[in-house]
Amino acid sequence: MYSRNLGTNLDHPDLIDPVRTRLASLNALTCMENVQGAPLRPDLMLCGSMFGLAVVRHRYFELNFWGGMTRECRHTGLAIPVFGHGTPQWHRKRFGRNITIGEKRVAMGIDWMNRDELSQAIPPAYAEHIGKAAMRVIARAT
Repeated sequence: MYSRNLGTNLDHPDLIDPVRTRLASLNALTCMENVQGAPLRPDLMLCGSMFGLAVVRHRYFELNFWGGMTRECRHTGLAIPVFGHGTPQWHRKRFGRNITIGEKRVAMGIDWMNRDELSQAIPPAYAEHIGKAAMRVIARAT
């Protein structure tokens, strides 16, 4: 099971191995992302705090390249909860209120998604970070 609240691995087929096999057959730089506990090789872990975002959102990446992407978490203050379908009771107690969709969008660095989309998204800063590292690898190869 990869998520405490979204069902079990019986509800969702494990596609990591077939996708890994398919990606390995490509002549390209590749990257897979998932949450902690997923059967990925943990080549890279990114968190919103690494990019100055107000969200603690650890995501793990399996890469077939390395581009000097190491960063450290810097958890400070209250992180905005961006998961599930609302504000959990324990977060309401911490903040003294419900968290707005606007706050979640700012925390994630995403201004165009609805609540359900945000709960499944990775912050664009993660993709930018990995993309820039991939571009450095490509530049060194040419």
